[in-house]
Amino acid sequence: MRRLPPLSALRVFEVVAREGGISAAAEQLGMTAGAVSKQVLKLEGWFGQSLFPALDRIELASRRAEAGRATDRLCITAPPTFMTYWLIPRLGQFQQLHPGIGIQLDNRRDQSRALPEQADVAIRRGAPDGPGLSVTAIMPEAITPACRPDMPGVETLLHPRDLAGVTWLMAAMRPRDWRDWLVAAGLPALEPARSLTFDHTYLALGAAADSLGIAMAPLYLVAHELHAGRLVAPFHDISVPAAGYFAVCETMRGDAPAIRAFRDWLTMQGAEHAAAVAAATRP
Repeated sequence: MRRLPPLSALRVFEVVAREGGISAAAEQLGMTAGAVSKQVLKLEGWFGQSLFPALDRIELASRRAEAGRATDRLCITAPPTFMTYWLIPRLGQFQQLHPGIGIQLDNRRDQSRALPEQADVAIRRGAPDGPGLSVTAIMPEAITPACRPDMPGVETLLHPRDLAGVTWLMAAMRPRDWRDWLVAAGLPALEPARSLTFDHTYLALGAAADSLGIAMAPLYLVAHELHAGRLVAPFHDISVPAAGYFAVCETMRGDAPAIRAFRDWLTMQGAEHAAAVAAATRP
């Protein structure tokens, strides 16, 4: 005769493991938390050990096994401005170097997690802190106002205080950029004649490229636009350091071939670009 664990308790424990806790499982099953706990204790009594450490060991073993396998497709999540102005223009080079690695780009933001569940590598502004994460610096960042060279009124921008006469383009995702720069310029109380606010920095930069006003630009991301003359930085000698960019992956998967290749490529590209920007902005 087969000796099986109590099946009702096993069913309850499966929901607890899937939902990640007693309370969530109780809500899912329509039971009280106390009743769920009793079923879990009953099952643990049958096995003679705590089941949750066993689950942790299984998950750890699974992650180690996964880390040892080659990954031929990477899901990369990054801020939209970084993706648009820096990553996408360089991805062709990575694909030439690693034609067997497929790339899926995802710019949906999940501020609650340094590494969203679906992502193999996440690029973040500022170094995130969390257990089980490997964080690698890519490059620094700084901010300075930038606009189109033929924007109406650009000829009047001889001193930072002259910014009061033009439209400021602001990004809700980076609400302190203008204030931080104005403090560095010695004009903390300066206000614009008018302003336009967008969700993201890349939208504000797009508006600047359409001559709608002047945006607070991430200098390292728009370096190519400045070099090509599509944007100008009237007060480039005043720039304020901002949070730099970091690549994040799970520590357990950091040595997976595709992840390692992409991370190494990112850091090489970032170092080369940072050196180029530093050389271009050196007095």
